[in-house]
Amino acid sequence: MMNLFEELSKWLSDAERVSIVGVGNVMRGDDGFGVEVVKRLKELGVPSNIQLIEAGQVPESFLGVMRRFKPTHVLFVDAAIQGLNPGELRLLDPRDELGIPISTHKIPLRLLCEYVEETMGSKTLVLAIQPKHVGMEVGLSDPVRKGVQEAADTLHRALGEIGGVKVVEAEEGEMLDVELEESFLRRNLELAEENRRRFKEHGVTAIDVLGSVGSGKTSLIACMVALLKDRYRIGYIAGDLKTTIDADRRARHGVHVIQENTGRECDLDASLVARALDRLNLSELDLVFIENVGNLICPADFPLGSDKRIVVVSVTEGPYMVVKHPYIFMEADVAVINKVDLAEAMGVDVDALERDALRINPKISVVRTNCRECEGVEGVIRALGL
Repeated sequence: MMNLFEELSKWLSDAERVSIVGVGNVMRGDDGFGVEVVKRLKELGVPSNIQLIEAGQVPESFLGVMRRFKPTHVLFVDAAIQGLNPGELRLLDPRDELGIPISTHKIPLRLLCEYVEETMGSKTLVLAIQPKHVGMEVGLSDPVRKGVQEAADTLHRALGEIGGVKVVEAEEGEMLDVELEESFLRRNLELAEENRRRFKEHGVTAIDVLGSVGSGKTSLIACMVALLKDRYRIGYIAGDLKTTIDADRRARHGVHVIQENTGRECDLDASLVARALDRLNLSELDLVFIENVGNLICPADFPLGSDKRIVVVSVTEGPYMVVKHPYIFMEADVAVINKVDLAEAMGVDVDALERDALRINPKISVVRTNCRECEGVEGVIRALGL
């Protein structure tokens, strides 16, 4: 069996020009692996027919730069859940199983590789690492930090015989975008911690509920309120783009309700929750449900300061809803698979959905429900420790 250096050398044996594309989000712990590898290669120096690209979360934005370089080979460097030990490296053929990617690429990496091969005629390969932590934190875990060193050193050796440095530098505006994004995410983390402190000071348990439009978030909260209203004083923060429909439904149950309309924004953030807390008398509450905007992508980057996070998916959303949105499940404490009464009619394997969730996050609690009849909701309440 060949080692990593031998595999890379064999793949690069006919290479003339190579693009190394570091993919990932440096604000998400080990997801910054690909970007850090490219940074390390810049420090080491590479031949002039090697193009180094720090693509971050938008590798597709650098397709024009790659096309002008005319690479014969393109290597994407990324983190992916492969069921390995944290820090283990693998070379993956994009035509085969890539594991579960954790970067929030607008275009899946597999499709990006296919596009590069078809339009540029380049060979593509993915150098992936098994992450340990991918939460909202800055910095790599120890095994992935060692993986960066190993990957960069091995690449540097393998590239050594292919010829100065072609480094793609971000334009001034691009750098500003990155700096603003990182600054904004850091500020959200600070505000989320402040929200958490406020909840704790008043002895309030906060539950963040996420899910796509129509998944059953509101129905789940309605069932939990009905079961818990005699044991807890309950508050409810409703996130929506425009309407107050969900908030009005909860108000009818005697719940203290605050509506937060986000307008064009696709999620609640910690500042909006802080604003809602200013209008809630936390001293009169024991439990607060925060229903986020119907979206499984945007909220992943914005913790709100809650004690627990629930993600709701329904069988009517198809068999791939979990694997297509790994970030949100990595951050969740409880996964609710809703509308299980429709699974057979929809041809969806509920066991497979549960396996997908546990593969992404082995610590997550998975509960099956039919929220229309409040079936299984007591299991959700137990999973939350309420």
